[in-house]
Amino acid sequence: MLWSDLLTGMFLGILLLPIIYNLGLYLAMRGEFLIWFSVRALAAAVMVIASTDLWLGSALADPTARRMIEIVALDIGVAVCALFLLSYVEAGTLSAGMRRWLHRAPWLVFATTPLALFLDHVDLLARGRHVVLMGVIVLLAAGVVQALKRGSRAARFHVVAWLLILGSSAVAVGHEILFNAELEIWIELIILALTVEIIFTSIGVSDRVIMLKRERDAARLAEREKTRAAETDPLTGVFNRRGLDMRFDAARRSGPVALAIVDLDHFKAVNDRFGHDIGDEALQAAAAALSGGERIVARLGGEEFAILTSGSLRELDAARAAIPEVVAERVPALPIRVSASMGLTRPGPDDSLTTALKRADQALYHAKATGRDRTVDADLPSQAAVESGMDEDAPRRAA
Repeated sequence: MLWSDLLTGMFLGILLLPIIYNLGLYLAMRGEFLIWFSVRALAAAVMVIASTDLWLGSALADPTARRMIEIVALDIGVAVCALFLLSYVEAGTLSAGMRRWLHRAPWLVFATTPLALFLDHVDLLARGRHVVLMGVIVLLAAGVVQALKRGSRAARFHVVAWLLILGSSAVAVGHEILFNAELEIWIELIILALTVEIIFTSIGVSDRVIMLKRERDAARLAEREKTRAAETDPLTGVFNRRGLDMRFDAARRSGPVALAIVDLDHFKAVNDRFGHDIGDEALQAAAAALSGGERIVARLGGEEFAILTSGSLRELDAARAAIPEVVAERVPALPIRVSASMGLTRPGPDDSLTTALKRADQALYHAKATGRDRTVDADLPSQAAVESGMDEDAPRRAA
């Protein structure tokens, strides 16, 4: 086996893995540069195969046909380099002018393709094509340098990856311009250059994919935090009215639910006598007492909370009844007992959150009017209490 055949076989083997790997990554990351890298690698493989006898046999024995395939593959590879660079380096690391020229580069290359395919015998036109290709090579090198100067991490890999291939291409094209003849060791040189370029570009692409994943993960986390902040009461950490509204329909679709409004009894006196700092701590403790299990808790404003749950009504009332104990434990500076009243209802299929809250609020009013510290069910015929708590005259704990 000739060394050129061995080198070609190794090169094609090296090309195959990045193509498959990048296409697989594209399905997950949708990075445009992955497609352009695969197209460029495939074009390089076709160009090398067309330039040798390896695996072709008599299928393309006509030298003219092989030459045309080689030219088209070469032009595709050069043109795609510009598109790859545009999508590969980070945003803002290429100037607007450089981006415009890189977008034009493929058209410049393909405009010269017919000259090589059909008019390569016209000396002046052939030289003009080589000048255009040399200009595109210089443009690609300038793009990498500019991105590197502007702090592109991706360009660091490309300096190494493209150094040999751009240099080899420049030498080959320059040789044709000066001597009007193809460089004799062109194939061996380009195979070596492409092998090095594919290896380093693959490393760079892997690094870019990792960085993009980190950026997307950070963006998704920031978006989730932003959404959560928009749906969360900043004082108590439970949902706000918007957060409750966002979950109302989904909770109802999963099965029967109960909706309750809880209001802390005589809470204005807590703020007036002990200050809003103590009042805020009491609100936080009340929210903690109401939270847990399958309950979705939201602060509607002031000292009023809403609870959406698929649990039992007894569990719901137990959470309300636990408020005095939890407040006493968490706010030792508050020397009075803080109880709560609750009104609840079972939203029907035609209920909106607003209509269900209105009905629960009516039951809450009834609980307040009949002694506080209790739960009233709006859906019972007599709006009876589910379970009465301690009455308003019950002893309060000492300071």
